Amino acid sequence: MSLFRKEENRILPHGISVNTLLDIKKRQSNRQYSLFPILFLDISLQNLYSCYLQLNNMNFKSTLCCVLLISIAQEILGKQQLNKKQMFGSKSLRCLVCKALVEEVNYVIDSTSPTKKTTTREKDIRNNYEVVKIPYKRSQEQLTDIVESICSHFEDYVQAQSKADKSPAVIRLTTRTGNGMNPDFGNYDVVPDEDLNTRLKFYAM
Repeated sequence: MSLFRKEENRILPHGISVNTLLDIKKRQSNRQYSLFPILFLDISLQNLYSCYLQLNNMNFKSTLCCVLLISIAQEILGKQQLNKKQMFGSKSLRCLVCKALVEEVNYVIDSTSPTKKTTTREKDIRNNYEVVKIPYKRSQEQLTDIVESICSHFEDYVQAQSKADKSPAVIRLTTRTGNGMNPDFGNYDVVPDEDLNTRLKFYAM
């Protein structure tokens, strides 16, 4: 043991001092490294140095594993973002919103009572204007009302992907009457939008 103490200041390969190895041995004896796989049965410098290298090797493997997992996660996330941009690019999203817009307009028109009337001005045979009543359904007044309010309907829409064929879509969260969830919602997976779906309303304008 006296010979060992004389070499406490000796520097081993990789810049490791004997004091460092002694500290490792002391901690191991105190069970601070419970996962350390080697028991110090010999206090020789060679055994201590070998154990130190094995401990460093374990730390290196753990670090390497973390780096690999992070790299794989970043690659998967990158592919998902690229796939999302391809599905909901400007051209694709315009087409989806246009289709949904037509459905919204038709729903409003079809749900209008045929007996509802509005007034308009028409010319008679003497080129005089007179006020007459006409059906409100499909009238210029109704179409104007629809155009002014239809964009707000898209606040209830989200980007989604069909579970059946993985095709992109824009769907309503609730029914048009607002009394419950869209019954078709379970057939889609919602695709988060960093613009909080404001793009849907923008393309509807």
